Amino acid sequence: MGPDLRGLWLEIKSLTSSRTTGLSLGQASILDLGCGCSDEIFRLYEDVRFARYVGVDLDTCQSVTHNNYSFLRAEGFLRGPELTEQEFNAVFLLRNGTDACAFVQDCQERFDVIVLSNLLHLRELKDHWRDLLKSSMACLKPDGHLYVKVFTRPYSDGDMHFLDSEVQELVSMFVNPSSGIEEGYGIKKLWVFGRAAI
Repeated sequence: MGPDLRGLWLEIKSLTSSRTTGLSLGQASILDLGCGCSDEIFRLYEDVRFARYVGVDLDTCQSVTHNNYSFLRAEGFLRGPELTEQEFNAVFLLRNGTDACAFVQDCQERFDVIVLSNLLHLRELKDHWRDLLKSSMACLKPDGHLYVKVFTRPYSDGDMHFLDSEVQELVSMFVNPSSGIEEGYGIKKLWVFGRAAI
């Protein structure tokens, strides 16, 4: 369980519980594009009891499994409800080895919250970030919210930071967005949270 993911979900939880959003993570459906691999999502489930979590990533993940969930409960690291494997699979779905762009283009399900954290800036996606964001917005419920985070300063060779004009364009794709800057360890990121404007 990484501290970065814990911070991410605490931040999203705080934003969704704001009176101005009208959205609660309790019983929400969540699509996490570029979810990475961490059992940190279990902590959020333990806390808010969302209805469904779909994680999509090109990498494979061995930690978000029923066996790991049951083990963490048995060892006292989780206080979440006991779930049968069938119940677990109804709540948690990981699409490992799946391209986020292809997933959202074919997605028929609609979600309350979509997370695009640290994905749009990847060199192979950077020229297509608008298409990925618009396709993701099409997977939202009418009153759904997006959480997007992008680099605004060069960080590594595999990343492309967003220019000021792109940041303005990104923010304009949201209705009444909440936004902020995250800095640390030589990075500078913009996060934006809100409803789709398109």
